[in-house]
Amino acid sequence: MDDQTRTTGLRGWAWGALVILGLVGLLWLWAGVTPQAGSGSIEASGAHATAVRDDGLTWRVTRFQPGRRAEVRFEVQRRGPLPVSVRGIPAIDNGPPVAAYCGWWPDRMLIDGEELADRSSPFPLPRTGTTEVILSGAFLGEPGCMDADRIGARRIVAMNLSLAGGAPKNVRLALPEVLAWSPSPQPAAQQLADRSTRPRVGTAP
Repeated sequence: MDDQTRTTGLRGWAWGALVILGLVGLLWLWAGVTPQAGSGSIEASGAHATAVRDDGLTWRVTRFQPGRRAEVRFEVQRRGPLPVSVRGIPAIDNGPPVAAYCGWWPDRMLIDGEELADRSSPFPLPRTGTTEVILSGAFLGEPGCMDADRIGARRIVAMNLSLAGGAPKNVRLALPEVLAWSPSPQPAAQQLADRSTRPRVGTAP
């Protein structure tokens, strides 16, 4: 085998390896979980109001009261051909960002009825079908820490995953139904319904 043939063969192997690495990278980027549209629900005692915004997303506004609990329920589907397992929720693992946090914060996660904290290994998601996730948490803060016209909300949940048996991946999921809170749920829901979610278009060129 002459040098030219050897060089051509090495280049072919190099390109093949690059293609394989590229495909693996694309699979890793694609792999994860997707929230199931229409699967969201909010459970909280006490007064609440509903706002359907102009993007079609439903916000459930419950009364903010320290000590009360609320649950966020939604379903997820595995995305891509790689095996996917749920390792945890950073918000639960790390706790509130400040000691004087004022709002709702999750402290428990159930996945298909099983407490994730009780598992010694990540929860594997099925290849097909959906998996129910329940985030349970409490309203934290001192009485009066939230102004009457203020609105808090949980729209995104970060989730730690394990791909293909070990590779970590962190994702952020948009909840199919938003948990919102305010000292005045009804006016807050009306304010949300009236406020457009679309970017404002300027009149100047």
